[in-house]
Amino acid sequence: MTAHRRPLPSLAEVRAICDALAAKTGRTPSVLALATRLGLANTTFRRNFPQVCDELAGAARTPGLGNIGTAINAKHLIMVGAS
Repeated sequence: MTAHRRPLPSLAEVRAICDALAAKTGRTPSVLALATRLGLANTTFRRNFPQVCDELAGAARTPGLGNIGTAINAKHLIMVGAS
């Protein structure tokens, strides 16, 4: 059986899709959402675009960058730590 290989998208294409997803949803997309949109397995995407994964992970950990879930979790941690 032969593998069905398709060419990987360019870094510019990955960034364009990432920007489009962010504009559509109003928040930074997850690595899985971006990989799925590009038609790639999560592992394949992470292996070939590690710098994009690092950027997305950094944005997800930083409150105020359009990721409401992270901001809520950070607020909860501060409130729990204050008690």
